[in-house]
Amino acid sequence: IYNLSIENKNLYKIIEKQEFFCVLVDLPITNSKTSSVSINHYSAQYDVAKKTLMENHFIDRVLYIAGGAGGYITNRRLDAMKKLQEECNFELLVEYCDFNENKAREITIKNAEKVNAIVCASDLMAIGTVFALTEMDIFRPVCGFDGIRLMGYTRIAMNTVKQDFNEKSKQAFDELARLLKGEKGQHIEIPYEVCKIDYMDVIQK
Repeated sequence: IYNLSIENKNLYKIIEKQEFFCVLVDLPITNSKTSSVSINHYSAQYDVAKKTLMENHFIDRVLYIAGGAGGYITNRRLDAMKKLQEECNFELLVEYCDFNENKAREITIKNAEKVNAIVCASDLMAIGTVFALTEMDIFRPVCGFDGIRLMGYTRIAMNTVKQDFNEKSKQAFDELARLLKGEKGQHIEIPYEVCKIDYMDVIQK
């Protein structure tokens, strides 16, 4: 099961009853018949945002463009931003964007003048943000999340969290096979990397 929403009570009931073998991707619920596979979204969001803020001076107002309201991943990443806010003492403005590039562009146009850094919960939203800033002819440090190669075509090297999506899905199916053999559910944490994706990195691969 991918992208399980907190509001989806029926699927949660199925998982709790343990009548089926389940593997949850990006949701750390486990029981005897359920495994989970995920990166640590809290630490990943904290790490990429902190790196971006530390690389720039005088950051005191941050716009966080989050994914879908109510999702587990969104909540964990937002918790990380709140922790970073406590440590670094900046104002935090949160806008929900449903991982939509165009919505991120619109949110950026509306709020960019009020902040001096923008943290995005996905690379697609970061791309929308960068193009909005270009239209406005202003600069703000921006970081994304996911590590997709398309980000390199913005010609702006942005920090991001690189996930191995293929490995995540492979691990999920390996876990399902393990459960079917009668073994107990467990949590598998996939490593991530905080990096920059530059245009030259894309065209040289």
